[in-house]
Amino acid sequence: MKIVIIWWAQGFGNWLAKYIHQHFQSMIQVVIADIVPLSEPEDGIQYTDETIASIQDAQIVVFAVPISVTEKVIQEVGPHLQPGTIVTDITSIKNFPNKAMQTYCQECVIIPTHPMFGPYVQDIAGQSIVLTPDESTQSHPAYLRLKQYLTHQGARVMEMSPTKHDQLMAVVQGLTHLSLFVMATTIKELWLDISDTETVSSPIYKMILSATGRYIGQTPKLYADIQMYNDQIPLVQKHFTQMAETFQTFTNQRDEEWFIHLLEETKHFFGEHTAKGQRYTDKLIYMTTKQNKLLQEHIGKQIQLTNIYTGEHKIWTLTTFDTDYIVLAPDIVLIADERIIS
Repeated sequence: MKIVIIWWAQGFGNWLAKYIHQHFQSMIQVVIADIVPLSEPEDGIQYTDETIASIQDAQIVVFAVPISVTEKVIQEVGPHLQPGTIVTDITSIKNFPNKAMQTYCQECVIIPTHPMFGPYVQDIAGQSIVLTPDESTQSHPAYLRLKQYLTHQGARVMEMSPTKHDQLMAVVQGLTHLSLFVMATTIKELWLDISDTETVSSPIYKMILSATGRYIGQTPKLYADIQMYNDQIPLVQKHFTQMAETFQTFTNQRDEEWFIHLLEETKHFFGEHTAKGQRYTDKLIYMTTKQNKLLQEHIGKQIQLTNIYTGEHKIWTLTTFDTDYIVLAPDIVLIADERIIS
């Protein structure tokens, strides 16, 4: 079987190619079709800039291109696909890619997907994957095999309509990203030294700041596309802006009664999720505190550290540490958040 992943400039398509090759190398030929093939290709994975030629005998084609060009690429490639080809996309918006594939990839088996994780995970166990098939696809053997495989590997598989997916993503992604980006740019506009805020930060502030830094540090275009191409997001943005202005108005008026009333109403709406949030953040704080205590007890002793990205284990003598760095003998300084104590 041959699978062609159409991608631009690496990203999730690269992770997918490596994953398929690792788990199915004796069964599936993996080809990445890119406008600029890598100069140092991965062993066992073929690269080509001849996209149309590469899909002629492919059984599976994956669109892994930026959201803003997804429809354009589907329109260009779709008419050249053979009948019966399994076609999927991995974009974080599902409505318009699904319609584009239905329009331009006729007589194909269309399985729109959204992996809810980035190319940094080691395995799909425990990861969420959304599938948005139409009624004709839901009973197709290829779709059933895919769902069975993902479930067997421990992934959390969720099925829903493209519209429902985009409505949920308008909050899960759109609202979350918007609030964090507004926070980050506000700090920038205030010209505050972020390090100064950390010196008086609570554990929760550090978690929020870390999440903000995580998003700000990644590819801006991805987040721009999510905000601009999900047609459900403008409504979310409108409500966000209105609520921010409302909070500003009543805070400036020092209307404490209104402020408390609104938060009590919101707490009632969140229900059990308030307790879940308390438990989850308590767990993160506990784990961090426990790791710091463990480090403190092992200063001057040998410890084994595990790189959370590569899984590599190494043993060093711990000299000292703080919240940002771990100092090891002889003269090795590690960023503390990149390692876990084992």
